[in-house]
Amino acid sequence: MVKSNLWKLCTMCLGLALVFDNIFRNNISSSSSLSGYITGDTVGSVGATGCGSSIDQPIQLSGRTDQHGTWTGNVWIPPRGWKYYSANELRAFYQGRSILWIGDSTGKRTALTMYGILNSTNMTTGQHVPLEDIDHIRIINKNKGYTTEPCDQWTNSTPPLTICRPTPGNHPEKSGRFLIAHVNCLTSLETLIQEELSGFSNMTKNVDLIIISLGVWEAVRARDCRDSNRSVITVQTETIELLEKLQSKQQTTIIWRTSGYSSKHAQKTDFLSDLNEHAMDQIEELALHTKTKSNSISNLTFVDWGGAVLPRSFGAEKIPGADLTVHYDSVSRQVLIQMLTNHVSSRSL
Repeated sequence: MVKSNLWKLCTMCLGLALVFDNIFRNNISSSSSLSGYITGDTVGSVGATGCGSSIDQPIQLSGRTDQHGTWTGNVWIPPRGWKYYSANELRAFYQGRSILWIGDSTGKRTALTMYGILNSTNMTTGQHVPLEDIDHIRIINKNKGYTTEPCDQWTNSTPPLTICRPTPGNHPEKSGRFLIAHVNCLTSLETLIQEELSGFSNMTKNVDLIIISLGVWEAVRARDCRDSNRSVITVQTETIELLEKLQSKQQTTIIWRTSGYSSKHAQKTDFLSDLNEHAMDQIEELALHTKTKSNSISNLTFVDWGGAVLPRSFGAEKIPGADLTVHYDSVSRQVLIQMLTNHVSSRSL
């Protein structure tokens, strides 16, 4: 009799748990009314498809640490409310869009990994993308040393575009461009944005998405980036202020990717973390000011990739596969691609 009652009680509790779980998931799904390009399977907090309900579109996460996700070995698991995009989904999402990466080799290598995924010849036969397509030296080091590709649409740009190609895919209405500009230092980025705002350069014109990906040179090659009259924080602050003006002028989404680290320069970790935190604080303050002043949403935002890869940046936890101590392996580069895509999708670019 006791066993029977216990069984009934357990069954009732399980049923209530399932009901509340379903309500919770539905609330998450219905809380986002944004429309995206694609649908896909849930990864959520467990990192497995086919478990739980589907995520039609990733949600906007409220805090920067919420973006970090978690690691199980060398597998990055997106935070709850985000998903892991397949190669075909990535291609469907970005086709027809013009994307400009501005940054150092850490950003360029990720950009070319992204291009390799979108352009993989295996896309026609299935979703398997060979490692060679996204990690071979001829892919991720293409046009190293400021070698440029002909670019008919953006001829007046400083520095010149090192990568200028059609964005892979077959969008029915428009064709995008995939662009990379090599910039190592904040001072160089500042000059680039000044020239864009003045009209001297046209690199950022007619671009849907700009990704700023630099920072580590300020720590490991400080002599090359130094401004004799200003601190690094001051240069970064003034550069971000210019980016805010650029996004307002052109209504282009600009994402600041926080910097990764150098496994050889562990003593610079706090410096780079402070630089990252300062950038995110400033971007959040600018967004709040825009919202308060004009009741509009700023197109300048950030992805805290540095925070996501910090646990896998040093010692035995550093994922092998990078050629330099400031570079990251293909797994970590793909983490940035996933974070960017979830973040952009949640903002309904």
